[in-house]
Amino acid sequence: MMKLHLAPFRLFRIFFHKLDYQPSRRKTLRVKSRNLLKCLRSDDAPQEIIVNLANISETGLQFFSFREITPGSLLKMVINFAEVERQIPAMGKVAWIRRVRRHKKIYRVGVAFLSLVSEDREFIHRFVKNVLAAV
Repeated sequence: MMKLHLAPFRLFRIFFHKLDYQPSRRKTLRVKSRNLLKCLRSDDAPQEIIVNLANISETGLQFFSFREITPGSLLKMVINFAEVERQIPAMGKVAWIRRVRRHKKIYRVGVAFLSLVSEDREFIHRFVKNVLAAV
């Protein structure tokens, strides 16, 4: 009797094991964004780059870059929200960098905010909520 009861569960686990729930490690919600970002590395060789965001949350952001940026690098950033004509200055630290598989000269960069005015953090929070509500 016990084997009959467990059989459907085992079949489900065999066929759908990749769908198992795994809690997210993210502390805040993140949404895709294509807004412009201007960065200035604040290390030995300062370089200004202008890129499109990949996504954003109130704790950090991701973007694509043609240049490799060392994890731990500090970035002085200005995030442009053209829809509302607002620019948000922020300081961030490169948390990680990964090469995009299909394009060996493109990197995906994850940045954690180090300093962000609470008013700007709240603006990003509302931006994320509005994007999620529209989906």
